[in-house]
This record gives sequence, C-alpha cells and structure tokens, in this order.
Amino acid sequence: MTIRTKQRGISRRLWRLMTFVLLVGLIASTVKVHASARILTVQMPATWQPYLQPVLAQLATDSTAWQIQPLDEATGQPNYVIRAGMSAAANGCRFRYVIPAAVVAVDSDIADVSDGFAEASLVSDEVQALAPNAVPNASAVTMTHDEVLQAVLADKTKIGVVRWQTGGVWPHGIRPLRLNGAFPGETESVQEFASVMIARVTSDEDTQRLCAALEAWSAAPIQIAATGDIMLGRTIDTLAVNNNNPDYPFEKIAPLLASADLRIGNLECVISELGTAQYKAYAFRVGYWGIEALKNANFDLLTMGNNHALDFGPAAMLDTRERLNAAGIPTVGAGKNEAQARSPVILERNGLRIAFLGYANTPRERYGFDPSTTRATADSAGVAWGEPDMIAADVRAAKAQADLVVVMLHSGLEWRIEPNDMQRALAKAAIEAGAVAVIGAHPHVMQGIEYTDQELPGVIAYSLGNFVFEANDNGQAFLRLWVAAGGVRAYAWEPYRVTLSGRPIPANKIETHLILEGMNSMTKTLNDQRQIE
Repeated sequence: MTIRTKQRGISRRLWRLMTFVLLVGLIASTVKVHASARILTVQMPATWQPYLQPVLAQLATDSTAWQIQPLDEATGQPNYVIRAGMSAAANGCRFRYVIPAAVVAVDSDIADVSDGFAEASLVSDEVQALAPNAVPNASAVTMTHDEVLQAVLADKTKIGVVRWQTGGVWPHGIRPLRLNGAFPGETESVQEFASVMIARVTSDEDTQRLCAALEAWSAAPIQIAATGDIMLGRTIDTLAVNNNNPDYPFEKIAPLLASADLRIGNLECVISELGTAQYKAYAFRVGYWGIEALKNANFDLLTMGNNHALDFGPAAMLDTRERLNAAGIPTVGAGKNEAQARSPVILERNGLRIAFLGYANTPRERYGFDPSTTRATADSAGVAWGEPDMIAADVRAAKAQADLVVVMLHSGLEWRIEPNDMQRALAKAAIEAGAVAVIGAHPHVMQGIEYTDQELPGVIAYSLGNFVFEANDNGQAFLRLWVAAGGVRAYAWEPYRVTLSGRPIPANKIETHLILEGMNSMTKTLNDQRQIE
C-alpha cells in the first residue's frame, strides 16, 4: 500500500512537470510566431477564397503572414475588406476579377454562338456566385456544374455556362464552344470588379503589395498556341519551292494561330545549306525559304532541342539558329556550347514575363545513331540534353528571372500514345522545380494532358504530335494555353488534320468530334493513373 501511494505521488509530480513544460513550450512557440510574423487579415466573399488564397500565400514574408476571413463569418476587425462592385476607398484599389468560363452545348448541333451568355438557358451556381451579373438572361436556371452538363446532354436545344476548370474532362457529346469566335480563355465576358478597402490602419507598403498582387493576378491571361513537330522537308519542300510559295506549309492553319499572343513549336529540321548529312535513318533539311515561312506564320519562339538539330552537323545547326534569331524568332534547346543551349529565352506580353527552356532526350535510333552524342558541352555545339537534375536547376534559375517558366521537351517513344518513364521523370523534375507547363514532342502522335498541383496550377502535354510533317493523313490538335501570374488558367485543343503532303488544315465537324473525344479519353486515363499513384 505504501509503495502504491509513493508511485501515485511520483505520477502526480511527473504529470504536473510535463504539463508545465508543455505550457511553457506552447507559450514560447506562440510568442515566437507573433514575434516573427504579423498576421494581416483580409475579408472577402467565401466563394473567392480558393482563387485568392494563392495570391496571399505569395505575399507572405518572414515578418508578415496573410490570412483570409469570410465576409459572412467575420470575427473581429480585419485589416482589409474586398467586396465586389464597389469603388475603392482612400488608399485602396480596384481590380477586375476575371472568371474563365465555358459556354457548353452538344457539339453536333451548335458549332459557334454569337451571344452565348444572353442565350444561355442554364448557368452553374458557381459562376452565379462568382459573378452574379455574368449571365444577362433573366430566365436562366441555376444548377450545379454537373447538373448543367447533364441537362444540356438531355436537351440539345439548351446552352449552359459553367466555370472553365483546367483538369475537367467534358462528358461525351459536350464541348466548350467559341463565343463570338473566341474561346473562353480569350474573352472577358465573365468578370466582376472588386475593391480593396482598408478596414484599419496598416502600412502603405502592405496595401501597395496587396493591390499590386491582386492586379497582377486579375490581368487578362496570355494565350500561348503550342504546336507539335514542324518538319518542312520532303513533299512540303518540293511543293513550296516549285510553286514559289513559302507560305504553303502554314497558309491553311495560320488564321487559327493568329489569335494567340505567343506561337511556339518544335523545329524538326535544319534550315541551312551548310554541312553534310549525318549517318542516320532520317536527316531533314530545307533551304532558306523555311525562315520566311516561319516568320510569315508569326512564330515567336522555336525549340531546336531535338534529335534532328544536328542532322547536317554543328555548322548547319548554328546557321539555322542564327538566321532564325535574325528574323526575330528566338530559339531554345541548342547552341554553340552547353551554356547557350541551356539558356532560357524570356518573352514578355502585357507585363507577364515567361521564360522558355528546351531539352532533348530520345532513345538510340535505327542504324545505331545515338542522339545523346549531339549533346552540347562546355566547348562544343549541340543540344541541351535533358536530365532531371539539370532541368530542375535550370527551371529554378529561370524562375528567378521571370514570372512563369515553360519547358519544351523532346522525349518519348515514336508512335506510342502513352508517355514513357523518361518523359515522366523529366516532366516531373520541371514541374517540381516550378515550371507551370511542359510541352512535349517526338512521338509523332498525340498524348494526353496531365494536370499538376504544385505551387502554381499547371499542365504537362506529353506530346503534341505532328504539326507540319509528311508522315500520314491523320487528326491532330495544337494546344491553346492561357497563363497568368497565378499559373495556367485554362487550355483548349484546336483540332486539325495533317494531309498526306504534311500540311495542316482545319478539321471539319466530324473530325473535330473524333479528335476531341480521343484527347479527352487519353487525358482522363493519365489523370486517373496519377490519382492511383
């Protein structure tokens, strides 16, 4: 009995000591948090929180942390209040809140709408909450996102408006439509004006940082038109030269590229009269008319980081690179040495700085040719040979110079619709290092898109197939990608058909349906696998 009493007494003392230590630790940690970081509270509508939370996260510093407080659950006085449709208070600011939305219908019945929001009979509750005045049709019925899609499927006369969700796969038979000739990411039809009002005294610097971040986030997104392999040789070369028409490769597809802010692609041939063909299965080159063709098609950037950049040796590659640069078309992925090949090109549109990088990593070819032998070194010309650690380092360095980083990757297995392990490893390295998009080439066929959820929302397009390439008569699509300071806002496929000569032409209605169906299927498979992994 005495022993038990003694043990119980020891237990009580230990418990008191442990409690005291825990309380001291908790107080110390609390003091440490408050000593190291001020908490600035921003009130806003609850529906805005998922979209503005990343903005506040990027504003955080070692000395200041920002948090969101819903307008309808306010407890205490915030530092700032954000409200829709109100004029800015003194020293505050006003910004436009743009919501990428889609007008959807059954694709076999409606190809385009001239005033989709006015004609809409259904609207998702999410769009209605984000922008109450977005749909002027007073008789439009509000439903959930999925209910709108199902109702449109059930009644082909209905048009719906839902939020454009990067990562969403449209049900079979449904597709987003152009509105007044433009895709949703290009329009500003769904928008709300909001104002930042100072609720209690804060520093001017904090207010300016918040306003600048919100204004940058709400800026209209930049559209990038990303195309697949461009090979101007063989039949394309013959037809363009014989008809004295350098515009022949792109003339049917150029109008679809015209609406983009930036046009990028993979140059799968040499444009030079220098050098001699290397010993390999395919060595592609064309005359200098190819420079004029690409310039007239308004390409803004090309990657030469591929297995054909040195088809006619380093002199021809450098000649091609220099002539493209002189024509106002910068290149990535190849250069006079490794440093140049790995250097980013930074393009600016509407104040947004986007860094592009290019890499190749393809398997040994027929007749034994090893593409890795074309790798640039410290003192020899070649391509940027992609390896995970190297790509990650380059992306981090480019990110320090630009708002966004896009990696153009030449990898994978030809004629396979699934990405291989190398493609996945290289793309993963780029995304985890901070890239918002990986644009792939080399397989010559389309592969799906994988959605990423790193610091900024992004996508991996493993292969964009052929753009200009004499191979077979088949359906393809180039990628429209809308990017902003907050990452990828939206994407859309632009279907086309590559003719037997290798020239792309816009897809007809039936071809469009089949191409989109195939892309949605591959994309769903990729992302289902990702969830399992």
